[in-house]
This record gives sequence, C-alpha cells and structure tokens, in this order.
Amino acid sequence: MRYRQNSGAAIGFARGLLAENQHPLPEKLLNPTRKAGDEWQIGAQEIATADLAAAINVARKLSYL
Repeated sequence: MRYRQNSGAAIGFARGLLAENQHPLPEKLLNPTRKAGDEWQIGAQEIATADLAAAINVARKLSYL
C-alpha cells in the first residue's frame, strides 16, 4: 500500500500518536495533529489533510521527523 498518498492511513497513524500509552506530544504538535483527526472524523478530508501537512511541518521543525 502506498501510504504517501493515503490520507486516511496517515490520519490513522497520527491518531496512534495521541494514545494514552504514548509519550505526550508538545502542544505545538499536539494541536494540529488532534485537529486533523477531528476534521477527518466529521468528513472534512481536505481540511484534515491540510492540517496533517501542517502538523508534519511542525514535527520537522521540532526534529521529530
């Protein structure tokens, strides 16, 4: 499966980072990641994908990626 082009899978992986058993994300990364998941849940896939892209940019700046 090509995860690079699968926003649904990416949102699923991102949600995994929000689980209670995971090390908490810094607020700057937590908010856009959570927002992407919330947007996806209500059917706003384009917005969710853009929010996830923003979260990825923050993750890069914070040296998570």
